Amino acid sequence: MNTLSSFSSTPVHSELGGVRRALGRFFDAFVASRQAKADKIAMYYLAKLSDGELNEQGYSAAQVEEIRTAGQGPMPYQL
Repeated sequence: MNTLSSFSSTPVHSELGGVRRALGRFFDAFVASRQAKADKIAMYYLAKLSDGELNEQGYSAAQVEEIRTAGQGPMPYQL
């Protein structure tokens, strides 16, 4: 008789599933925070361009206004 076959692997699988979900949520939050940081840095540099340069790149007037608003102030992060 194999003693290992008498144990159920279900608790281990459900525990691993919980770990996978937790790691997935952590990874999603990490990626979202990095994206938010990148967006703030991009807006800071885009705000340095003139309205004409932004229009040439395809930004609408509303997008230019959003860039101006978001890009105000000091650089959001040290590189």
